[in-house]
Amino acid sequence: MRLLLDMPKYLNFKTLLNYRLLFSVMAVFVLFSACSPERKLATSYTKSNHDVALLILPTDMVYKDNLNKEAISNANPSTIDSLLFVNSKFLKRISDSIFLETYINSLSNELKLYGYKIYFDVNSDDFLADNSSGYIIDIAQLQLEEYLKPVYDEAAYHDSMIYQDFWLNAVNLNSWYEISGVNDSQKTKKMLYASETAADYFNGKFKFNLLTEEVTYQYTIDTIALNDIYELAAFAGKKYASYIFDYIMNLEIRKQLPASSQPYKYMHFDRESGRIEPAYDYRFTPLYN
Repeated sequence: MRLLLDMPKYLNFKTLLNYRLLFSVMAVFVLFSACSPERKLATSYTKSNHDVALLILPTDMVYKDNLNKEAISNANPSTIDSLLFVNSKFLKRISDSIFLETYINSLSNELKLYGYKIYFDVNSDDFLADNSSGYIIDIAQLQLEEYLKPVYDEAAYHDSMIYQDFWLNAVNLNSWYEISGVNDSQKTKKMLYASETAADYFNGKFKFNLLTEEVTYQYTIDTIALNDIYELAAFAGKKYASYIFDYIMNLEIRKQLPASSQPYKYMHFDRESGRIEPAYDYRFTPLYN
């Protein structure tokens, strides 16, 4: 780890002690992180030739919700959902079959790169017959939400602040997974959640004319297209394959730690770089214990 700090040219004794204390604390933290039992077990797990099979159970549909209810006024409650769908910008044009195929192929192909043997529901009997320590990956539900995302920019002008706001198109993909072990499904079974968003790309800035004191705002918006939503499916599938690997890896870490010990960090393995580090928010959100 390389640490860069701006050091003053002249240091008094108290300041020097503070810097030494800072470096000592950081050094202890780095040493503790590098030598933690979780990291050691994660390193061992990623280097082992574990023979784990996964049974993927895909959902057969994508729920679609247009959240732009402001566009529909005085609508009959019984028809508002259909009106929202018809008036959506993207949802009505999305093919469930293409979206699901893109999502599942991306997920399964990435899982194979982690070394897993992949089965699907059509060959579930082979999965159950061939292994006793695999996991069932049930993609319980996928949901696409179309909405308008508010963004704003601000700048100081004389003694006040000036603002500019916009509404951007956005599509959110929500995914729910239920993961369980073959032989101990009640012990390991969890409902897990994650979400990804595709939105218009926005770039803008204020322009000040010092002579006329005129203020203008110049901006560009790169609007998302239908293909971007299919790319969102591919991105999410690949990302959640890493989440699945991390989930199984951390289950194995917990099995090898003493019963009285709790992992201080949920670990993440970056397959492409080979790095092992705390996952923080780069993981599924468990919905119940």
